[in-house]
Amino acid sequence: EQGGKPLAAEEIERIRSQVPEWQLCNASTSISRSWRAQDFNEACDFLKRVAILSQNEAHQPRSVRLELVRGKEEVTVVCSTPRLKGLSYADFMLALKIDLMASTWT
Repeated sequence: EQGGKPLAAEEIERIRSQVPEWQLCNASTSISRSWRAQDFNEACDFLKRVAILSQNEAHQPRSVRLELVRGKEEVTVVCSTPRLKGLSYADFMLALKIDLMASTWT
């Protein structure tokens, strides 16, 4: 992960175009995205798919949340690299792969 340093702001802006649905948060030290599910079981299925994907990538998201929002389940994934106290290429690669997986999930 680029010599133990988080990505610079310019690099983050360049790479963000690959995952436009993800939002920068926490002073640009993480990215997040939420998805709506039809019910609890569908949300849990999505969580499981994210877990398997991140395990295969050997880069787990910083957090994954399941919340009940206005009668719909919402899954939020937050990616960052705590060891670097910022974002790495691996965070953006995981976000891209989650997006690809999500496009076949719904």
